[in-house]
Amino acid sequence: MNKKFMNALLFSAALLSAGVVTSCKDYDDDIDELRELINQNATLGETLQTQLNTLQSAAQAAQTAADNAAAEAKAAAAAADEAKAQAAAAQSAAEQAKADAIAAAAADLEAYKTEVTELLGAKADATALDELDSRLTQELADLAGKIEGIESGLADEITSALDVRITSNTNEINNIKDLLATLTAGATDLEVQKATLEKYAALLSENGLQADITEVSGRIDDAVAEINTLKSKVEANTTDLNAAKADINTLKTDVAGIRSDITEINGDLAQLHILVAARLNSITFAPNAFVDGVEAIVFNSLEYGDMSKFDEKYDLLDEYKDVETITYENPDGTTTEVKVDMSGNNGMHADFMPAQYSTAALATASYHFNPSSFNLDNADYQYIDRQVEVITTRSNVAATNLLQIEGTPVANVEKGTVDFQLRRLDTPNTSDGNALDKVNTVALQATLKGDAVDEGESNVVITSPYVRVYDDVVDQRELFIADKESLETVGDKAHFASVVTMAQAEPARYEMVYDKEFNLKELIATCLNKEDDDADLHNALDIEAYKLSYRFAVAETEYKVTTGSTTTNQQTVVQCKDAENGIFVITDGFGRETIGRTPILRVELVDEAGRVVRRGFVKVQITAEKADNYTAGIVKNLILGCATDETTFELDEEWMRENVYRQIESSRGDVSLSHEEFWNMYEFDKTNGGQVTKNGEPWPGEMPSVKDGSATAGVATKKVVWTLQHDEIGSVGDGAVFIGSVTLKNKLAASEFPEYITLTMTVNVTLPVLNPEFTINKVYWNETQTAFVSNVNRPASETDYASNCQFQTKLSDAFATVKFDEKLPKCHAEYFRLAGIYNGEKKMTTGGVEIEGNTAADQIITLDKDNKAIKAALNSEDGLSAVVEYVVEFENGDVVVANTFNVEFVTPVSLNMPEGKTVMDAKTGGDVVDFGGYQMLNDWRGYTITAPETTTELVQWGFWKHNRSAHKTIVIPGWVKTIRPAYWDIKLKEIELAPEEKAYGGSVKVTYTYVMADATGTVTWGEKSVTKTYSVENIYDSQATVDQVLNSMITDGIEENRPVSGDSRQWIFSYSTQTPVAYTEVVVTEAVTVKAIESIKYYPAITKSYAPKVVVERAHTAVKPNYEGKAGDIVGCWQWIAKENTQVVTSYGAYWDFYGVFGDLKLDTANATTDLDYNGGKLPSTVTLTQVGNTVKYENVGTPVGYSYKINIPASIEYGWGVAETTLTITVNPAGAGE
Repeated sequence: MNKKFMNALLFSAALLSAGVVTSCKDYDDDIDELRELINQNATLGETLQTQLNTLQSAAQAAQTAADNAAAEAKAAAAAADEAKAQAAAAQSAAEQAKADAIAAAAADLEAYKTEVTELLGAKADATALDELDSRLTQELADLAGKIEGIESGLADEITSALDVRITSNTNEINNIKDLLATLTAGATDLEVQKATLEKYAALLSENGLQADITEVSGRIDDAVAEINTLKSKVEANTTDLNAAKADINTLKTDVAGIRSDITEINGDLAQLHILVAARLNSITFAPNAFVDGVEAIVFNSLEYGDMSKFDEKYDLLDEYKDVETITYENPDGTTTEVKVDMSGNNGMHADFMPAQYSTAALATASYHFNPSSFNLDNADYQYIDRQVEVITTRSNVAATNLLQIEGTPVANVEKGTVDFQLRRLDTPNTSDGNALDKVNTVALQATLKGDAVDEGESNVVITSPYVRVYDDVVDQRELFIADKESLETVGDKAHFASVVTMAQAEPARYEMVYDKEFNLKELIATCLNKEDDDADLHNALDIEAYKLSYRFAVAETEYKVTTGSTTTNQQTVVQCKDAENGIFVITDGFGRETIGRTPILRVELVDEAGRVVRRGFVKVQITAEKADNYTAGIVKNLILGCATDETTFELDEEWMRENVYRQIESSRGDVSLSHEEFWNMYEFDKTNGGQVTKNGEPWPGEMPSVKDGSATAGVATKKVVWTLQHDEIGSVGDGAVFIGSVTLKNKLAASEFPEYITLTMTVNVTLPVLNPEFTINKVYWNETQTAFVSNVNRPASETDYASNCQFQTKLSDAFATVKFDEKLPKCHAEYFRLAGIYNGEKKMTTGGVEIEGNTAADQIITLDKDNKAIKAALNSEDGLSAVVEYVVEFENGDVVVANTFNVEFVTPVSLNMPEGKTVMDAKTGGDVVDFGGYQMLNDWRGYTITAPETTTELVQWGFWKHNRSAHKTIVIPGWVKTIRPAYWDIKLKEIELAPEEKAYGGSVKVTYTYVMADATGTVTWGEKSVTKTYSVENIYDSQATVDQVLNSMITDGIEENRPVSGDSRQWIFSYSTQTPVAYTEVVVTEAVTVKAIESIKYYPAITKSYAPKVVVERAHTAVKPNYEGKAGDIVGCWQWIAKENTQVVTSYGAYWDFYGVFGDLKLDTANATTDLDYNGGKLPSTVTLTQVGNTVKYENVGTPVGYSYKINIPASIEYGWGVAETTLTITVNPAGAGE
């Protein structure tokens, strides 16, 4: 913004500086030299020659000095001329800089005005305008500072330079004057010396020196002449210097003028800054509500007609039955026909004319002012609407007739808004009906004044965007005069009657003491019940916000009550003392005789003009002042019993006599009533007479009641009885307090005894005391007797299945005896429940531990074999445990913990490594340790777990052959006896296929072949085949899944299809054949759920192999030897034929399947540690460890270790219940040790 102005000022400063820097030449040296030469003439007199030489030198020096002085005088004159020209140029530059600065400031101001106008035209937000104002303020401050600096610097520089110049010239002039005086003095001395020399010449002439003296004298005359010439030139130079000084003084005057102009510019800029900072640039609406997504100012307005012309029997109604028409005179003199329903028994109801008046609560409209620092007093405010014509004269746009501003705007610092309080006007005639196609909109206008306008400005108006006016209209039929205390709890029942006849038919709502003022205003409120919102929602209306008030009176309609043969007008006994504040008193001249009367009072809700918006009528009963309400009762304790139990509490005749009849007191101080007096005065309050609470909350059980007691002296008595059914008591917990109460109401209006007497029975209910005694069964607890031990089931055999390896411990085994208090009701349940799962001291939230069963006698605690977290904790160093509670649950659902104990789960399998294993360091090819065998795996009982093992052995056998005749023999092939069939453990899961993916199925045909065996297992001749086809539908995700499912079916079929022999023999499976699987597939057209394999385990069959045998089809004719022979034996016709063959022998192992499936034993050589402290517990870098099966190879290819050290290698094996872990420790001996 300031660039052009700054450049102009700097340029003028540069010109001035250039002129000031140049100055007159310094003449000091020459003048001093001239003085020196003149002073040297003073030494003339010693010798003539010396004087002549000196005089000649002085004359020459004077000539030189004169020449130099003349030259310097010319230079001084030239310098003065130059200074004058530069001063003129500086003045011109300063004037140009001033003009440029003013022009630049004006241009920048116009640019800012343009930018502000564009922003306002584009409805810039408050942030952009605040940023512009901040930037303008900063730049104006910078410009003012720069101008002030330039002004100060320029003035100081010009003044300083001129002062230096003037001082320098003044000093030079003074020096020249001094030189001139010196030269004059020198000339005078020369004249004196000349005269002396002339006298002396006469003397010398005699000696022939006259000619020389004459020559010297001429030279002196020449020197004097030249000095005089120099004097004239110096005087002329002095004149020029004086003129230059005058020019410089003129320049200083011009600079002062420039300074005055700059000061004027500063004033203009300061005024511009004030105007910009104080100016309101824009107003934007900050919505507090949205209607159908549109910003709006929401007004809560009340529309109504004037009910004052209607009789007290008329009310507002929407529907009619027996309709008549009456004519109503409107406030403007016109008439309206009104429909009247005459069918009601409670009076007539009229449909009021359309609403002609309105009032509204204040609405808050919030705006963002830009700048936010705008002084709100610097503007006048009004609203306009879209239908108002814009006036282009000096007057403002006409204000809207939709609303008006109440009070002054308030800056809301917390929200950063300016808030206006608005009052809606005349909605019956100005409302748009909240239509969708045409809505009312208004805009806020601020007419600026004060500091916000420039001198001479007027009609500067800032207008906000238009915003919708939304009318949330309340119809007067939605208002009801009501009881303030019960308004929000009893709803419609709190409403006063809207016509006098309805109030006459209702019971009295309030009591009015005959000798005291009755304030009806403090008891009432106006209920707003908008059925369109929520018919059950009753809220008190803030009538003052709507500029409404109450007006009270005694109902004008007579209310006659007949008692016996007497008819009285109830309205005559009461009068309104204060119609504004609702104060009623007994009519003058009346007293206690008014007790029992029930006059009708009228309440009218009126506007400021006195028009009636709504009416209500209420019946009051005139009474005597009664004593404070009286309460008495008993407190009892009860222990919860069984559901069929019940307990009865009574306030009997004696208690009533001692605590009620003899204790109650009237407001006059009368004490006690007889039994007859009391019950003639009091009756059971049918409205609030009976109540039962549990812990302070209403309880739906049986309530206390008043019953007749036993007759005394021919007079019946009464008592209060309350029966508690135990099955209705519900939860008791740490204790429950039941309070049953009966309220009796004083039915005599003239009575001064308490209005209400409340009789209470407080029952403190507690649970039975357990007094538990538990004796632990030490056999099943750990050594320290701190936890009950749970282990897996004991295997039934060494070849038991893995599916039987489960944690299923009976919890009742934890205790030898369990006893409770002998008074404990039998109607309770006892069971165990899980309170927590722990891995050491860390609580687990993974589940996996469950208690199955319903009662303590049959409950077992189990572990989930598929829960990884549970298995990890079970095999960890900290172990797995659970906290179990023994609880007693009563029929009401309350549970009491009788005992809490720990359950410690025993790790099923431990992995053991042999001790004392050593290797040799630096051994060629390395050294190997075999750590297999020797009880490497043990179960929780200490039993060794071994893997199945298959070996081959040579079997020798033979038979006796008859040599004399041919006998047909049959060789029965070898066979395999199944000890336990193979089986698959397949778990499937459901997955979802997307459209276009395939689902698979398939089928396979299998032929099973079986051979016959006798009861001893000896195979006899016979063979049978069974063919079976297995198929699965297209419900699997892949062919591989189909294969596994079919394989499982084929395996199961070995036993399922085995023929039945019918005698002691049995068919033994021999082998099977099968056709290739015939796969089927289908492309799904929509998302479908199919099955996939989640996990699969195969358990091979446990078998025993038998060698082939040879049998003879029919018996020999001779006696056959009954013993086994050997090769070459012949007995009679029998010859021993020796045979041999190999057979496979299977060792089934011990518990391998039960605790399996086992994985491979793994050594974690990468994390092996040592006791080599110098190496940080790590292996030497040249050492490697390699596992091969159940061996580990140690090899050191580097520098041998000079002493023994130990290596610790983590070892682990996976089994059915997780991973068992231990450490293999190997001692490394130095090379050569023990060799």
